[in-house]
Amino acid sequence: MFDLARLGQYDAAIRLVEVLANDPHRGESGKAMLMQIKTMRDAAGASAVDTGKPAGDATR
Repeated sequence: MFDLARLGQYDAAIRLVEVLANDPHRGESGKAMLMQIKTMRDAAGASAVDTGKPAGDATR
């Protein structure tokens, strides 16, 4: 999931992590992971528009 975020695919990473964050058996680890990815997205700012493609790749 962090790999998706590193590629600029924040929305996809967040959707995956939300499943873990809402799992009552995972404790706080899923919620912490979700916050980390949202922080990565927010730190990237407006230049990080999630197109579903890796950052810098206009061909996929």
